[in-house]
Amino acid sequence: MQADTEKASKWLIDSTVALPALDSILSQAKSEVLIIGAGVFSIYQEQDWIPQFKRKTGDLDLSVGLD
Repeated sequence: MQADTEKASKWLIDSTVALPALDSILSQAKSEVLIIGAGVFSIYQEQDWIPQFKRKTGDLDLSVGLD
């Protein structure tokens, strides 16, 4: 699966509307950040890798590595 960077940017912009400053937080993180849960499905749907679900959540689950 090849990621479309324009679609990835759109996902980040859309997510930042709901979660202000998400883009700057992720870009400034000094440790590994992993998106988990329904957020992964949202990314996959934006990339057209899986079909849209009839319902979706508005939250974003993250796992953050500690140094």
